[in-house]
Amino acid sequence: SYGAGHRMAIGVSADNPDKVYLFATEGSFFFRLWISSNSGLTFTYKEPTAFQGQNQGGYNIDIAVDPNDEDVIYAGMVNLFKSTDGGNSFSMIANAGEIHADQHLLEISPLNGKLYIGNDGGMYVTDDGGNSFDIISDGLAISQIYRMSVDRNNPNIKIIGCQDLGSYVTSGGEWFHRVGGDGFHSAIDYTNSDIMYG
Repeated sequence: SYGAGHRMAIGVSADNPDKVYLFATEGSFFFRLWISSNSGLTFTYKEPTAFQGQNQGGYNIDIAVDPNDEDVIYAGMVNLFKSTDGGNSFSMIANAGEIHADQHLLEISPLNGKLYIGNDGGMYVTDDGGNSFDIISDGLAISQIYRMSVDRNNPNIKIIGCQDLGSYVTSGGEWFHRVGGDGFHSAIDYTNSDIMYG
């Protein structure tokens, strides 16, 4: 037995298909990076210090290995990390201020080498190994709405609370962002529609 894990993500490179990486969490926190050099028959593990304190492992993790270099690994939890030495060490290449938090999807295109990142805020891409990022989901209606409240006297006045994208309000036309973070519950005061809770 190799120990308990809560959730795992698997990464393999076309550069060396026998090398398998398992990015594992235990409970909510990073646990270990398991590495196999024989297609998963046996594993050793590493505990890179860069992931200490990273949590939400039951909600969001992923790993991607460069198809042209088995030693280049991207791993995400809340933040995004990169290794260039086969998982011996990692460095954070993007925090929640540089790209949106909560990394769910990491994919490297075998055609152009770009890393595509899916997280709670949309889709991002980097074409320079994580030195810079562009958001590519502008215009997509992909918000996860938790709650909506409609004014009882004017149905055009609404407020919504979105997962990780804050709260938005409208009075019948364009929607405006008003509060950041998790929007969750939202409400409009029954006696005064100028008072909203988000």
